[in-house]
Amino acid sequence: MRPHRLAVVPILTAVITFGVACSSEPVSQSGGQPAGAARESGEVSPTAGKWTEPCSLLTADEISPLIDSTAAGTPSGDSQHGAACEWRNSDTYESVSLNIGSPDTAINDVVPDDPSGAYTFEDGPDGIKFTNAGTAMFVLDKRLCEIQVTTLRSADNAHDKYVELIGKIRSRF
Repeated sequence: MRPHRLAVVPILTAVITFGVACSSEPVSQSGGQPAGAARESGEVSPTAGKWTEPCSLLTADEISPLIDSTAAGTPSGDSQHGAACEWRNSDTYESVSLNIGSPDTAINDVVPDDPSGAYTFEDGPDGIKFTNAGTAMFVLDKRLCEIQVTTLRSADNAHDKYVELIGKIRSRF
């Protein structure tokens, strides 16, 4: 009978793990409120070194002046396959898009070269690379990330604004 009892342990572990993974409201890694609660209230709390849903990395107060809208961010993806958030002004089509790459897409904590040759890069501070596509690429915890603010494509201060936003994102990831 001993082998039978030992076989139950992995099954129970799988059931408990599956049950937690399938709960209806995601819980933040910090163990507090649901992951979406901070986004809805506009609060941002740092969770250094833990996965943080991209829509919670910038507040409505930070996004609103960029796109002239208080629209909530629309999330997509997950922590293992890369995730994104887009805040969009549906009247003007201005938007802020934040993409957090999957694990190990920036293994040495450096924005890798583009093998396709589609992007050309301009080096910025703290490992940030500005692209010819009007975006900024950066690294979070060995994940390649990209942010785009459509209203900043031709703005003189676009690089400064990207550096400011990326600083906030890094401090909260």
